[in-house]
Amino acid sequence: MNWTKKIILMSLAMFGSLCARSVQNRIEKGVVLQDSIPLYRFDAKAKATVTYVSILKNSSPTHMDLKAAALLKIVRRHHGQVGYLGKCFAVAIESKQFESADCDLVVVTYWKRPHPLMSPSFGFSNFRSELDQQKTWTVHQAQKMVNSGHSVQAVLMAMVVHGFLPFFMNIYAAVTGFEYTFEPMSPVPIMDTDSVRRSTEEITKANDNSQEIAENDNNETDNDENKNENDTTEEDKHDKSINKQEEDEQECVVDPQAAKMQKVAKLMLSNDEKEPEDEPAYVWNFVQKGTMSPEDEEKDRKYSHKFLQMITYHDGGPMHTAPLEPADSSKDGSYAMLAAVYYPSRAFFSKLINSSWMYEAIQDKRPGDDSYCVVTVPMRQDKLWMQLAKN
Repeated sequence: MNWTKKIILMSLAMFGSLCARSVQNRIEKGVVLQDSIPLYRFDAKAKATVTYVSILKNSSPTHMDLKAAALLKIVRRHHGQVGYLGKCFAVAIESKQFESADCDLVVVTYWKRPHPLMSPSFGFSNFRSELDQQKTWTVHQAQKMVNSGHSVQAVLMAMVVHGFLPFFMNIYAAVTGFEYTFEPMSPVPIMDTDSVRRSTEEITKANDNSQEIAENDNNETDNDENKNENDTTEEDKHDKSINKQEEDEQECVVDPQAAKMQKVAKLMLSNDEKEPEDEPAYVWNFVQKGTMSPEDEEKDRKYSHKFLQMITYHDGGPMHTAPLEPADSSKDGSYAMLAAVYYPSRAFFSKLINSSWMYEAIQDKRPGDDSYCVVTVPMRQDKLWMQLAKN
C-alpha cells in the first residue's frame, strides 16, 4: 500500500511539474516574440480590458522603424499598451475584404477603462481617429479578441501544445526512430488547358481550310499559279497550327499554390544582418469559417492534427487562439477566429513552407471562406523607444 501511494504521489508530482513547465515554456516563447499579450485573465479587471488585433499599411515604406516607434507613442498617449508589434514579411493567404492585401505591421493593443464611466474601447477609438487624421497609417482591419473564457483556454492550450504534445512526440521519436524530413518540393506542373483549347480550335479551323483547298483543286484548273500559292499558304498555316499544338501541350505552369509557397519561402530568407534568419516567425491566421461538407471537415481535421504534431515536435505551435468580434462593422473585416502560431526561426519556416511534406499536407487544409494569413517577425519595442528618444 505504501508503494502504491508513493507511485501515485510521484505521478502527481511529475504531472504537476510537466504542467508548470508547459506554461513556463509558453511564457518564455512569448518573451522571445516580444509578445506581452496577457495570458491570464482570471481577475475581475479583465472584463474592463479590450484587446484589438490590427493590420496596418503605411503610406511610405521609408524609415519604417521610426514610424513604428511613433505608433507606440500614439498608443501610450491614449492610455493603451502594445502587446505585440510585428513587421509583415509575407501574406500567405490573401483576403478579398481589403482593396490591397499588403501589410506592414500587425499590432496587438489592449486598453483599460480610462474612467469608470467610459468604455475600454474609448482609448482605441481615439487612437484610430488620430491615425486617420495623420494619414500615415491605414488600418486594413481591426478586431476584438473575445476575452470570455479565454484564460482557461489559454492555460490548457499552453499545457497541451507547449508541454504534453512535445513530450510524447519526443518519446515516440526516440522509441520508433521517427524523424521529419523536409525535402524541397519540385515545381508541380499542371496543363494549361486554355492554351490547349485554343490550339485545338485552330487545328479544326485549319482542317476545314484544307478541305476547301482540296475542293478548289478539283474544280479550279485555270489558275494553276494562284492555286499553288494558296495551297502553299494554307499548308503552311496547317503545319504551324500543328506545331503550336505540340508546343502548347508541352506548355505547363507551376501550381499557383506551390508557386506561392516557394515565393513566401524566399521572402523569409533575408541577407540583412539586422534581420537574422534564426529569429522567430509569428504567423497570424484570421479565419472566416464557412459551411463545409462532412468530407471537407474531416480533411481539415486531418490537416490540423498532422500539422500540430509536426510543429510541436519542433518546439513551435499556437500561442493564441480566440474568437473575434468586429471593432467597427462598417470598416473592418469580419473574421470569426484568430490563431497566432509560433515558429522557432525564419529559416525553419522557410524550409518547411518550401517542402514536399508541407505541400502534401496542405492539400487537406480548408481555410474557410476568405481567410487571411500573414507572416511576421517581432520588432523590439525597447530599441524602438531608444531610437525615438535619439530623434
